[in-house]
Amino acid sequence: MATGALLIPGTPAQAIVGGRTVQTDSEYPAVGRLLVPYAGGKELCTAILIRTDVALTAKHCFTTEGYNAKNGPITLRFGSRMASSGGQVREATDFVLGDGFDLALIQFPSVTGIRPLPLVTKTESALYKNGTVGLAVGWGVTSTGKVATQLQEGALKIEDQVYSLPQTIKGYNYLMKASPYSGKIGGGDSGGPLINEHVVNGAVVQTVVGVVSQGSKGDAAAYTKVGSTRTWIMDYLNRTPVIVPAPSTPSTPTPAPGPANKAPVASFTATRQTGAGNLVTLDGTASSDPDGTIRSWQWLVDGTPVQTGSRVTVSLGAGASKSVTLRVTDDKGATGAVTRTVSTANRVPAISAVAPGNGTVSASTTPTLSVTATDPDADALQRSYRVTGPSVDVSSGWVAGTWTVPAQRLDPGTTYEMTTTVKDPGGLTATRTSTFTVAMLPTAADVVATSTGAGYWQVDTYGNVFAYGDAPLFGTLPGIGVKVTNVIGMARTATSRGYWLVGSDGGVFAFGDAPFFGSMGGKHLNAPVVGMAPTRTGKGYWLTAADGGVFAFGDAGFYGSMGDKHLNASVTAIAPTASGKGYWLTARDGGVFAFGDAPFFGSMGDKHLNAPVVDMDTTPDGGGYWMTAEDGGVFTFGNARFHGSMAGQHLNGHVTGMSATADGGGYWLNGCDGGVFSFGNATYRGSHPTFQCRGIG
Repeated sequence: MATGALLIPGTPAQAIVGGRTVQTDSEYPAVGRLLVPYAGGKELCTAILIRTDVALTAKHCFTTEGYNAKNGPITLRFGSRMASSGGQVREATDFVLGDGFDLALIQFPSVTGIRPLPLVTKTESALYKNGTVGLAVGWGVTSTGKVATQLQEGALKIEDQVYSLPQTIKGYNYLMKASPYSGKIGGGDSGGPLINEHVVNGAVVQTVVGVVSQGSKGDAAAYTKVGSTRTWIMDYLNRTPVIVPAPSTPSTPTPAPGPANKAPVASFTATRQTGAGNLVTLDGTASSDPDGTIRSWQWLVDGTPVQTGSRVTVSLGAGASKSVTLRVTDDKGATGAVTRTVSTANRVPAISAVAPGNGTVSASTTPTLSVTATDPDADALQRSYRVTGPSVDVSSGWVAGTWTVPAQRLDPGTTYEMTTTVKDPGGLTATRTSTFTVAMLPTAADVVATSTGAGYWQVDTYGNVFAYGDAPLFGTLPGIGVKVTNVIGMARTATSRGYWLVGSDGGVFAFGDAPFFGSMGGKHLNAPVVGMAPTRTGKGYWLTAADGGVFAFGDAGFYGSMGDKHLNASVTAIAPTASGKGYWLTARDGGVFAFGDAPFFGSMGDKHLNAPVVDMDTTPDGGGYWMTAEDGGVFTFGNARFHGSMAGQHLNGHVTGMSATADGGGYWLNGCDGGVFSFGNATYRGSHPTFQCRGIG
């Protein structure tokens, strides 16, 4: 809005700056322009029509410069938005001044066809409570410093019911404080109204809650509270007869009145847009007029005018909801309004993509996780990633962008579930669950000691063999042009002059003096092969599968299996007896199953394990056995002696296998990263710790 002070010497009256110019006479016909003459000029103020012959204004418009009737009449113009034309001009016949408050009442011959503005009552104090936004209307100068030629409107927010800061004019009571919202007062607006505009039964109701008194530093304004002075106002109105203007004799017959103009009907839709600031598109094109056309659309948010036009996009600002009013004016000046509560509640973000993508393969055990997400309110989002799988549950916590899974957390060839969550500042979240598989990268699968115990072999999942100590190298799968990724173990011949490699599909590969006796390669398996054990003669071998199935080849006898029985946990290893007439199977839960002449010496099947059992080996005489778990824990049974373990220690790669020395006085443990750990009389001969896999601790 933009109005200001009339440039007359010594004028302390106030004006509105920073709002809007009133466009039609029908918007505020009851807000009048008041001129009070004095010796040096005319005091410019604003007046409010409260009865057809009485206006309310500020007392200081009369007292600041000293009004004297000899200087000319007091004049008022109502019914026009223009400063010096249109409407109805009246000369005052009387006025009274408030005692101890900044109000004055002026009487004059009645105006016609103009509805007075109602005054707030004491029971309507909610209309001027703190935080309420009111409309200020006045005749001050514009922000350019020039006299306004049209009526101006702005909005101020009531902040305090008692205004006690130093004022320009002292000695006035019943003042409340209002500060600029979309306009401020200045010279020329004194005596003007502070109007609470609200909707009752679809109609706009304007109620006067205050009268401009004065301004102060900081652009705040003091308003005389109408509710506190209403008794004085009503007393004057009740005891003062209405002055009816003298009737005029028409020179021609008055035509019969036509039908009354019907008010337009306001209607609108609100569509929230994507972006910051709670953008909403308001569409009032559905509004209608029963007997004419709609000329203007005005939009108010929480009572404050914000834009004009039939279809606009506005920012409603912070908050869970806003009160939006559409006020329409037809071609004859009638108005209609509708108010709706528009929700601006926080909206849920959305995830459009994650990486690695669902069902894809990651080429690394340390993949970088990311998410593509949007927030309809343009809020910054936090991200959280969680990866779960066999023996794995690792999370990022809340991060701003991508997150790389730390090393030694994931295993090659394993499928993991990824749970991705995004969160906005209001706490709303969106979550997507997906899976990815780590590529079958090479890891160390097993360790096998030579018959002398002075060396050992390691084999990786690609079929590479690494020889240490007195262990000779007889070949590898890559060396003979075989490309696989599923080697799970190896076994040596009795002479240590050869060895077999076995894959999870049951395929067997023989090197050195190790004969080939057959395999399960190319045959249907109910579960993958997990272990291999040779006979003591070296002329046969057994394979075992995760479901407990046993497959015998060469001179290996079949003594039974768990293939058709219920298992609490999958089988992980097989070990033969000294005679070769039996064997043991061990499961992930530490359960042991004995077949043939294999005695049962005990198990971990009914005990708590920190990590699953992965392998077993027997003492030379078959009078006992060891089991090892992923965390490097070692468990002894029968005459097997405990020589130490890696339990409770950090491992770069979890343990995958074990092998005992020739006399049973020690053993080696194999880590999936290629590390080798020796205990008892087992001598460390070397290792190949170059692989990436899941660690422990």
